[in-house]
Amino acid sequence: MLSSGTRRLIEATADAARRGNDGDRHTVAGGILTASGEILTAMNAHHFTGGPCGEVSALALHAATMPDDPIVAVAAVHGPSGQVISPCGKCRQIFFERNPEICFVVREPAGLVELPVEQLLPNAYSSARLESPQEMHMAAGGHTGWFCPGTRCRPSGWMTRTAAGRPCSSLTGWNRPTTGCRS
Repeated sequence: MLSSGTRRLIEATADAARRGNDGDRHTVAGGILTASGEILTAMNAHHFTGGPCGEVSALALHAATMPDDPIVAVAAVHGPSGQVISPCGKCRQIFFERNPEICFVVREPAGLVELPVEQLLPNAYSSARLESPQEMHMAAGGHTGWFCPGTRCRPSGWMTRTAAGRPCSSLTGWNRPTTGCRS
C-alpha cells in the first residue's frame, strides 16, 4: 500500500507531466518526495545525445534548492499517457549511488508499489565497494571468467575454457592461480 506522501508525489508528478508535455522534447516528468514532505518536479530534456531524464532533472533541482532534505521516494510519469513508468537504468544507477534505500514508484501486476532502488538494480556498480577487499571464490579445477587477466574465459561445466574453447591453464594444482589464462 502506498503512503499518503507517495500518493501526493504521484499526483504532483502526473500534474507536471500533463502541464509540461509538449509531445517532443519534454514527455516525462520526474518527481521527488523529501523526508520533510516537500515535492519537487521537473521534466526531461530530450536531446539527440539523450539528455537528462525527468528524475535526474528533479534531482538537480533538489541539489540546488534543498540538498539537506533527504530524498525518500521518486516517481516518473509519461506525459502523453499519464501513466507511471519505471526508471531507466541510468536513473537507477544515479539514485543508487546517492542512496540505495531511495524508493521508486513502479508498476507491478497488482498495481503501483514502492521499491528501494537497490532492488531495482541488483549487483549495481558502487564506487564505495571498490575500497573493500574483493573476494574470489574458486571451484575445484576452474575459476570464474572475470578472474582471468589474460584471454576471456567462460565456465564450461567443471572446467573453465578460453573464448577459443580450449581448456584454461591458469591454475596449477588445487585452486592456485598463476599469471592468467593461456590460449
